[in-house]
Amino acid sequence: MAGTFLFLLGWLVFRENQRQFVSRIFSVLLFLGAAGPVFAAFSLLLKSAPSGFADAKAFETIALCWDFFFPQLFLFSLVFPVRSKILKSFPRLYTLFYLPPAFHLLIALFLTTGDDIRTIVDTASLFEGHSVLLEPIRLLLAWGLKAGGFLVDYREQYFALVNILFIAATITVMNVNYNNTISVQLRKQVRLILWGIRVSTGLYAVGFLIPTLFLLDINEWQSYALLTIGVVLGTGAIAWAIIKHQFLNIQFIIRRGFIVSAASGMLVGLYLLIYSETKHLATQALGENAKFIEAFFLMIAVIAFQPLLNLLEYLVDQILSKRLGNYREDLQKLNKDVLTFLDQKRLREKVVNSLTESMLIEVVHLFISTKQGIVSPVMAKEKRSIVFALDGDIVRGLAGEGNLIFLNDLQQQCGDSDEFIALKRIRSKVIFPLHHRDKLQGMLVVGQKITTSNYSLEELGLLSLLADHIALSLENMQLYQEMLRKESIEKELSVSREIQRLLLPEVPPKCDWYEISALNIASQEIGGDYYDFIQREGKLGIAIGDVAGKGIPGAILMSNLQAVFRAHAMQNDSPGAVVQHVNNHIVASSSAEKFVTFFYGMLDPDSLILTFTNAGHNFPMLYRENKVEFIKGADLIIGVRADFEYTETRLQLKRGDVVLFYTDGLSETHNEAGTFFGEEGLKEFILANGELSLDSLRDLLYSHVTQFSNTRSLSDDVTIVLLRIL
Repeated sequence: MAGTFLFLLGWLVFRENQRQFVSRIFSVLLFLGAAGPVFAAFSLLLKSAPSGFADAKAFETIALCWDFFFPQLFLFSLVFPVRSKILKSFPRLYTLFYLPPAFHLLIALFLTTGDDIRTIVDTASLFEGHSVLLEPIRLLLAWGLKAGGFLVDYREQYFALVNILFIAATITVMNVNYNNTISVQLRKQVRLILWGIRVSTGLYAVGFLIPTLFLLDINEWQSYALLTIGVVLGTGAIAWAIIKHQFLNIQFIIRRGFIVSAASGMLVGLYLLIYSETKHLATQALGENAKFIEAFFLMIAVIAFQPLLNLLEYLVDQILSKRLGNYREDLQKLNKDVLTFLDQKRLREKVVNSLTESMLIEVVHLFISTKQGIVSPVMAKEKRSIVFALDGDIVRGLAGEGNLIFLNDLQQQCGDSDEFIALKRIRSKVIFPLHHRDKLQGMLVVGQKITTSNYSLEELGLLSLLADHIALSLENMQLYQEMLRKESIEKELSVSREIQRLLLPEVPPKCDWYEISALNIASQEIGGDYYDFIQREGKLGIAIGDVAGKGIPGAILMSNLQAVFRAHAMQNDSPGAVVQHVNNHIVASSSAEKFVTFFYGMLDPDSLILTFTNAGHNFPMLYRENKVEFIKGADLIIGVRADFEYTETRLQLKRGDVVLFYTDGLSETHNEAGTFFGEEGLKEFILANGELSLDSLRDLLYSHVTQFSNTRSLSDDVTIVLLRIL
């Protein structure tokens, strides 16, 4: 029965992957292994058979074919889990392994004792009477015939030693393979197969080889019992490696069929054994009256056998569903997991590790699209990343392709270009373009399987589905990164906006001889307009400016302006001197395109004289006695030329006067037709509403301008400062 199971295992492996070299090697190994217990069973039957029933000597000679198992076992260790470098360099070297068992078989067929060789030539009389120069040849021939005769006489001991050496070499090579195997899944396979080889060959060596080598007496039944146990344990280890760890990539449905068949066979065998022994005992005890035993066992077979088989299948399905890990489940889980990753490095590691472990793929590379091209991680052997240009041969070769393309097909499109050679150098076999929404996000590149078997259509379909999910995951990462960048910018803008708010006056100054109202509205998150008030020795300083540029660059320049302006304005009453200092600082610390229009005036409460310097800013408007006029006088804008001498202008104000300071965002507002609100429109508005309170005038002016533009917000920053002399 043990031999039958081994034969079934061998047929299963051969049927599943007959094109795979390692599968052919292993299936032949199992066929030879199955021959061992079969020959042993026939040997026992022949020895218990009547004399002359069969030629036992001829059968023993045929049984020597079992010796081919040991070189086949050593050959398997050289091809699993990967083919050794020796066999890669000398692919036909393994044929030499079969010379010892072949030689053993020839000796058994044609030679009975050592005398059959020693008497071939009479070496004593050879070359008698000839020259002494031929004596060395006679001696060598004599020694060779004696050695051959010795080999024939002790052939069983000699070939037992050869088989022990084959076993030792196999276990040594398998141990080295196990230590050098990186894949966790493959290590589990090697460990289980190695355990089975150690146990089965070890028990056989104890039962047969060692007693033969050292001429030890051992009960024949004990030897065969050790052989049977070894075959059962070895078969069990192989079967469990197939069931649990996908040994040689045996498919799930085949594994299930084998388990059910094997278990059913064992059930039938157990039934027949119990039936035979029960019938034998009943016949001895009851004689002819024991015929009811047959009817009893027939009734059991009819009633209980089919339910037992159904129960057996149910238990097998339970075991498979709970304990079997297979690449389908792993890939289905991976398909779900990749959609949750937001980091390319973790995604790459997960995909590479999962595919190499679950499908035992030799190499897996995930290339991701960037502005530079489709980029791989740093390759260990290449010591650098591999980049395929977006307009290069590989990307063009992938254009218009379906879910996958084989390396050989890609070569027909790309030829032997540098990019194709690079792709071939990293041992690629199948390329899966990562397309999503007509955009190439990258490509998934897989090499051949460690088992060297071909990819099935189902496996290629699962990998194509995985590639689609990876492409979607990469797009999600891009959207997530854009969201993070946007949030980061918004946070920076929020901080900058808060800093800018702190740079502007929180509330206007209050006094019994003047009234001030101010408004600052930025067109973007951060504006470029600036206004400030200085109170020094009872005098009031009013500053307003418009910084070139908007957003963060404008805010930075504005903060620079505010710092230097306040530093000099608090120490100097001369607007011209203050503006000159500010100009020199801005020229020294900013580029040529960074400039500021700026107005700064100092109002004396005693004389009501406004002394001001206008560095290219909009002319303020003076509302007096139902009339509006511009307060003219302008110099060079700030930030253009160092050491420019700014002039000062004086304006006499009266009680009841209203002065409007503003930036060009107010006067240059335009509507959908392209018509500007303009200074004339501003002048007309002040004439019509100059008697209102300053806060009302301010709010009404902004509302009026916004309605004119017919938009919710203006296209430029707007600053309004209103001063009324009480």
